[in-house]
Amino acid sequence: GVQRVLFRSLIQAVETFFHPSNSGAWTRQLSMLVYFLADFFVMRWNRERSGEMDVPDDRKLDDEVKHRFVLCLRDVVFMGIYSKSGTAMNHSLSALQSLAYLEPDLILPGALQRIYPAMQGLVEVHRTISSIRALQMLAKVMVRSKGYRCHITTLLGLALPGIDANDLEKTM
Repeated sequence: GVQRVLFRSLIQAVETFFHPSNSGAWTRQLSMLVYFLADFFVMRWNRERSGEMDVPDDRKLDDEVKHRFVLCLRDVVFMGIYSKSGTAMNHSLSALQSLAYLEPDLILPGALQRIYPAMQGLVEVHRTISSIRALQMLAKVMVRSKGYRCHITTLLGLALPGIDANDLEKTM
């Protein structure tokens, strides 16, 4: 209904503020908003499914609402994982994990498109670090999702050259 339209309009209105090159005092607050939206959606989704939360049928979350919710937040979360703010990056990574849990097929292909070039050294170092962290957050969903688990061993293999026992700062 009208709530979905307004929600989509809100996210579209602030989308440019999530771009990694556009950081400022708003960055942490916006990333926190997206983090809490995703976190509370997952919490409600799980409570409704388990029967722990009794919601009238006309107000229950369904697959279409879940699908639209993930699509609405997907782009801002993918931008946020490359934020220059560590806090904003962490919020975005947590939101990414929540969205992948809800709709793996909407999140994992885009995540892999970003993670592979980063692991192959084709992008800036900070993007590689963010991509490794994204892989860490998505690994559980990936191994549980048919068609994606095969990427785990390849991506871990790409991470091996970056491990240096003599330089723990670089390795971490």
